[in-house]
Amino acid sequence: MTTRLVLVMMCALWGLAGTAGAMDFGGVREFYAYPSLQYFTWEESIDGRRLVYEQGVLYSAGAAVAVDLLQTAAGVLTLRGKGELFGGVVDYDGQTQQGLPVNTEVSYVGTRAEGAVGWAVPLARSRLEPFAGLGYRGWLRNIHDATITDPSRSAPVQSLGYTEHWDSAYTKLGVAVSYRLDQAWRLFAEAGGKYPFYNANSIHLEIETELQTVTGTLVVKPEPRWSAFAELGARYRHVRLALFYEGYRVGQSPVRHIGPLEFVQPQSKEDLVGISLAWCFQ
Repeated sequence: MTTRLVLVMMCALWGLAGTAGAMDFGGVREFYAYPSLQYFTWEESIDGRRLVYEQGVLYSAGAAVAVDLLQTAAGVLTLRGKGELFGGVVDYDGQTQQGLPVNTEVSYVGTRAEGAVGWAVPLARSRLEPFAGLGYRGWLRNIHDATITDPSRSAPVQSLGYTEHWDSAYTKLGVAVSYRLDQAWRLFAEAGGKYPFYNANSIHLEIETELQTVTGTLVVKPEPRWSAFAELGARYRHVRLALFYEGYRVGQSPVRHIGPLEFVQPQSKEDLVGISLAWCFQ
């Protein structure tokens, strides 16, 4: 359902873009659509010992809007919104439950939606805007099957992959600033912190033990941790180029049980460094 809502929102934004030339935008300060290229890393660890490391390139496409809601002598009340789809295949370096090394690939596909309210203060050619917002990010993490070497066996064995469904809701606090060089050029930047107050990882498991086959849906909920985000870029007329960083941090989850087995989500961290190129309709 959440994915459908994000898709509906993005379709609505793209629909607005298609009729941008004929519309009176009123308080819409900026409206743009973009593709982006992101270098992605994911790491899981327990007690300082790294268990999983992933790295590779993700691709995304989205649309964003910024609206000036209310103008006063002291500043401007603003509203922002963004919707995005992303995905890609990255390298996986990890291990099995028995501690055997595994090298394979991981497929990612997901959605993100954000909204924020800010207060912009004009300063000559610049604009300073503290803001606070909420966001949702959901993704599928499909770890592929792999062939591994087990020292206790004479031939390589198959390690079956599985798919995780992640959901994360978060709040963002930050400050944005922009500076107009002339009528055509504008520089912009923003930075702040992100706190993922809700995190859930759902997995359907079917595990054969020496005594029985254990099946069920496992849901682990990692503890939230603060991370950072930042963006730096320039706009020339209708073209917007930006470099960005987005972090995601969660602590180890409480122990969950399926039958006689115990599971935890290790302490996990994600880093995205990317570049986006947008066309601005407003």
